[in-house]
Amino acid sequence: MNRFLLVACLISATYFHAFAQPANDDCANAIAITLDTDVEFSTIGATDVGPNVMGCSSFTPAENDSIPADIWYTYTAAEDGFLEWTNCSTADFDSRMAVYATDDPCMASNDNLVNCNDDGSGCDLFTSSMLFSVTAGQAYALRLGGFGDEEGTASGTGTVRLIVRDDLLPNDFCANAATLTLGMGQQFTTVGATTDGPNHPGNAECFGFNSITAGQDIWYDYTADFTGTVRMDFCGMITYDSRVAIYAPGSSCPPLAEDLLACNDDGAEPDCAQPNFHSDIFFDVVNGETYKIRVGGFGNESGSGTFDFTAEDRPEPPANDICDNAIPVDVVTYEAAENGDGFIEGTTIAATVPDGFAPPACTNDQGTFHSVWYSFESAGNEEVQVSLTGTLPGSNFIVELFSDCSTRIDTSGGNNCFFVNPDDEFIVDTITGLPSGENATILIRVMTYSTFEPTGPFALQVAAESPSSVSELTSAEDMKLFPNPTNGVANLSFNLSRTEDLVVDIYDLLGRPVSTQDLGRVNGGQQQIELATDQLAAGMYTVVLSNGRAQRQLKLMVR
Repeated sequence: MNRFLLVACLISATYFHAFAQPANDDCANAIAITLDTDVEFSTIGATDVGPNVMGCSSFTPAENDSIPADIWYTYTAAEDGFLEWTNCSTADFDSRMAVYATDDPCMASNDNLVNCNDDGSGCDLFTSSMLFSVTAGQAYALRLGGFGDEEGTASGTGTVRLIVRDDLLPNDFCANAATLTLGMGQQFTTVGATTDGPNHPGNAECFGFNSITAGQDIWYDYTADFTGTVRMDFCGMITYDSRVAIYAPGSSCPPLAEDLLACNDDGAEPDCAQPNFHSDIFFDVVNGETYKIRVGGFGNESGSGTFDFTAEDRPEPPANDICDNAIPVDVVTYEAAENGDGFIEGTTIAATVPDGFAPPACTNDQGTFHSVWYSFESAGNEEVQVSLTGTLPGSNFIVELFSDCSTRIDTSGGNNCFFVNPDDEFIVDTITGLPSGENATILIRVMTYSTFEPTGPFALQVAAESPSSVSELTSAEDMKLFPNPTNGVANLSFNLSRTEDLVVDIYDLLGRPVSTQDLGRVNGGQQQIELATDQLAAGMYTVVLSNGRAQRQLKLMVR
């Protein structure tokens, strides 16, 4: 053999050796791996053997679910515990990995997928790292490959390591969820927890502010022994900005994003709002069904504390909680508004977060909003003055106008945000751009931005150049309530200038009727009507005297 041919053969052999398939390229040739040992590997020349990985929350973009150029290892657990499978910053390419609970790597599938990872937290060069729980005697198939797309597949060399982690929380992983039962003051911590739950992009209510998951999460399983409503309340009892998510019965571990049943970032109670940002959630349960409960935090926040987990009915929402039940508001003249007339009391306490409504644009389309609805007749006015006052210090309300239940009115003020603070008696804004030259029904949506402020009571007034068609009951003059406050019977007195068919209604702070007294045909002259209040809970009420076309109202305090 001449010298040139010998050199050529050596080069060819070296080239073939450098790019030959790895010994563990095929799942049937998986290599057994030992704990806490750096194992050198190469994926150069590896082929694609394993299945696509469906629903891996760390794979980005989500539609790219393959692990091409993969190699295989096996491990059988000697005891229960947690392991970390990692090549974090110890490989020279963009890697991906997955673990399957199977004694035959060639039987790896999404049915036995334990965990997966694309880019490990804090890992250089998009290398991978993930945690998973193991059961004594169970065999696991460990798969390592690269990121691939239409531009090519990443492959390379490095070291991989299987590490025992005995510093993890016992319910850190969905697969190791703790059993949860009803009870008050249940202690927990997320300090040191990892994140294995799914991302929820597009869910601005629960997963906004550039954080699309519940970070450093822990898990619970709750099996309901009744059909009803459960409340999980963290308000004022924890040390960090929490998030909680409930996943439907039958969800996998970890659940898929579409398994989300209910969620909450920031509760509406005073102890939940800024600066605490604590969570509070109600969700429906069915007897015998098991629900996965995920407790995490905003961003990378974690902490400790207690929560209450109780069987509790949702509080009854205000009567105008939904758009279809909007409460009419009289439009008063500017002069009447100056005199303080025309205010209607309302509240966002117990109001729900409406489905299908985008958050107001003035809030960057994220956060939690509890809203109630009102309506008024524009009477051809193209401009109205809206006044709002919160009756709790620091209350924060947002007002928007709609032409129907789903269409915002493009007024000159855009999305009208009212931020009420203790130093402001009233917030007044003039809104222009209403439909011109016609009497249109305008809807008002009053919202509490409960990410930052608790829900609470308020008073609303609408004024314009021309008042609305709803008129004041002018035939009832010198109307009074006494004693006021009362704790038994109140007397409604007025001087009626003509004969009228009259009704007296009493409404609570939520706008719900609590009493109706049909007075029938009442002759003109001085009148005094007894109103029984002994069955009413202490609080503020509105007494309305009406003839069916016009009305007058007074406030009544019951002690």
